[in-house]
Amino acid sequence: MRTIRRSLALVEAQQAAIKERESIVAVSIKTPVHVEKIGQWPSIADLLKPQTAQYDAVLTAQQRSELNKAIGLHAHDVGIGAFVYLRRIVEQWIVEAKEQAQNEENWAKEKVHEFDSLRIREKIKELSDRLPSPLVKRTTVYGILSKGVHQLDEDTCLRYFDPLLAVVMEVLEEKLAAKRTADREKQTTKELDAIERNLTRNDSG
Repeated sequence: MRTIRRSLALVEAQQAAIKERESIVAVSIKTPVHVEKIGQWPSIADLLKPQTAQYDAVLTAQQRSELNKAIGLHAHDVGIGAFVYLRRIVEQWIVEAKEQAQNEENWAKEKVHEFDSLRIREKIKELSDRLPSPLVKRTTVYGILSKGVHQLDEDTCLRYFDPLLAVVMEVLEEKLAAKRTADREKQTTKELDAIERNLTRNDSG
């Protein structure tokens, strides 16, 4: 393990302008042998948060927190931990779809028990008409995340993280598009109803 003597270490703050009135401060330790970065402000996770904030409307508070934790852990080279949080988000989407199916189809207790005994890939197939299409098309995602949590090392998880995060983002894009469409339809219906009421009122007057 490398030993860094305090007497030789120099902490430097390096500023690089990235936008008008904004900067990144990177903190590093310098020795005669090497320079080792030990942190920065804003963190990489902080810089990425604006990209995830646009999906707040289709994320629960828990999902939002776990998505940011996954991105933050990956930014700090913690691959297995990042996998844990991505897997939790996928699990929550499956639970949401299951609850929707139960409510709409009035599942009997036997049906619930039968579903709970299925493997994740089989659950996704069973709920394919209620789950976001990226999860249905890429049923291997959950398996990769689980293998990362239980079997893979940190470096391997770090290498595999970006494509898995991309699938999560595809799901969020689909959910957001569906919400925007539903909101537009709701607003259009509201406006047409108002027009109809006005016309009816005028005709009766």
